[in-house]
Amino acid sequence: MKLGIGCIVESKYWDNPVKILNIKKIGSKVQVNIIDIKTGIIQEEILINPEDLIIKEVYQPHREYWHWAIESWRIQYYDFNEEQLAPIISNINIEPYQLEAVYEYILRPGPIRYLIAHDPGAGKTIIAGMVLKELEAKELLKKILILVPPGLIAKWQFELASKFSDNNYRRLTKEEWDVKSKELINPWMAYEKIIMSPYFALRKLDHLPETMKWDLVIIDEVHKFNNPKAKIYHNLISTIARKSRHLLLLTATPHDGHQEHFLTIIRYLIPNISLNQNDSETLGSIMIRRTKEELFHADGSPVFLPRKVKSQYLEMKFDESLIYKNLKNFIDQVFSTNKAIHLIKMVYQRRFSSSLAALKETLEKRLEFLREKA
Repeated sequence: MKLGIGCIVESKYWDNPVKILNIKKIGSKVQVNIIDIKTGIIQEEILINPEDLIIKEVYQPHREYWHWAIESWRIQYYDFNEEQLAPIISNINIEPYQLEAVYEYILRPGPIRYLIAHDPGAGKTIIAGMVLKELEAKELLKKILILVPPGLIAKWQFELASKFSDNNYRRLTKEEWDVKSKELINPWMAYEKIIMSPYFALRKLDHLPETMKWDLVIIDEVHKFNNPKAKIYHNLISTIARKSRHLLLLTATPHDGHQEHFLTIIRYLIPNISLNQNDSETLGSIMIRRTKEELFHADGSPVFLPRKVKSQYLEMKFDESLIYKNLKNFIDQVFSTNKAIHLIKMVYQRRFSSSLAALKETLEKRLEFLREKA
């Protein structure tokens, strides 16, 4: 048997068997840290001949066994009356700013209606998932609806399954809708946990029962529905928001420069609310936002490294220079009366610097637009 950490050994130097906590080879001898099995006394940095140690037991527990043993112990002795349960029952490394959002701001007695507006990459899905698990663990949730853009549905399902061990969310699609309809079941009421596209939800809004209620609704990318003039989507979100006790709205761009658009999002949470410049306290009670510069790991290191921009100068070939000159003349002639000509120039120049194929595609689309307009 090989001498190593975890071995139970006996020696003429000790009265009782000891367990090796650490071992380091120094020449022909070994330096060990040990703990007396009976007394619990620890001795450190003892230099000894390996031949003087008699190995009684080598214990090498399976890593997975110990993982689940420790997890079961943590849950068994956890005080379920405490608030911070999600970190215990989730498979995630939670960042301090995520804990802050959930336990210092969002969770509170009564209905939770909150806007999570952290910058991209800050883990808004994780924050929403933690709130969800907290409410579920306290048996406050039964019916849940998550509205997510089509391209993000699979990501949400994966995050909920892998990080929160919940793969019970049923994606409501046209096919699923047709199956339930043939069974004479209203698909809105068929499942306790539904995830679906808001665009599909809009098409089926007329089938939403008047008595339908949710315990929690989560709406991702809510800024896509911030224009009150887009009445059909505004009506969809407003209707669903009214039918839920708890409501979480997620976006990385809560304000696009139009105060009315921002108020539209806020009014999904609290209808008829009015805000002025002195309402930071009111806003702070229903919204949390952290920029990339404000996000730090537990050790104090930044989550996002500072951006470093370096200009790279390249000399154009003759034919590239000719294309660039013609492109500049084209923009000056076609967009001469456009107030956004500087922005247009930047867009075309970026396409040109990306690749000639990208520029060709942009010019072809512009040509197609002009033909349709003619």
